[in-house]
Formats: sequence, structure tokens, C-alpha cells
Amino acid sequence: MYSFIIPGQPHGKASVRMTRQGRTYMPVKTRNYMAKVKRCASGVGGTIPDVPYWCRIEAVFSAPKSAKQRIGGPHWVKPDADNIAKSVMDGMTKAGKVPDDARCCDLHVRKRYAREGEAAHVLVEYGVFG
Repeated sequence: MYSFIIPGQPHGKASVRMTRQGRTYMPVKTRNYMAKVKRCASGVGGTIPDVPYWCRIEAVFSAPKSAKQRIGGPHWVKPDADNIAKSVMDGMTKAGKVPDDARCCDLHVRKRYAREGEAAHVLVEYGVFG
């Protein structure tokens, strides 16, 4: 099993945009976040071979100051869990840690607010079956 942490507020993968001239582009925030995931994943020693693997993602968001009752509780607003998974998995693929995100057969994504004294981050764990 391998793991790494992406510090900072989690970010979901945004849809590709189109200019008036018909060119497509990826929004800057999404490109920057995927580059951050790639940098964080590059520090991990393990690379998954071309076999099925599993991945667990825990996205921890800063709790709003106005809602103390949410501290440590579930995060039920945007970004969506699937978009967070897309940005993380694509960053891992670009870092060369996994062969293809299509090989991931077991994916768990959890979103929650940070506990007291905990900073916003994303914890990623992955490994091969068996």
C-alpha cells in the first residue's frame, strides 16, 4: 500500500471549456491542482504495474467559521466527490504512479470537514489487490 497527502483545500476537476473560436481548454485552477497532485504523488516510492488496483481518497475541507456544528462532519456541498476523484486520479496517472485510472476497480471517496486544529488536505491511499 502507498499513500501521500495533498495539502490545501480539495479541488474537483472542472469540465473542459470552449472559446468562441471553437478551441477547447482546461480551466487554470484545474490544471494547477492536477499539477499539485502530480508533484505530491511524485514523492511516493511506489508505482502500480499494469494490473487492477484500489484507491481510497479522503478529502478534508476547512470548516466554515459560521457553522461550528459541522466540524469533523460530512461535507455535502460542491465539489462533487466524483470530480475530486477525477482530479486526483488524473494527477496520479500523469505522475506515472498508476498506469491508467480505468484500471482502478475499487474506489472510495470520502468528503468531510476538518476537525479542531486539522488543516484542509486530501489523503490518498492506493495499492494492488492481494
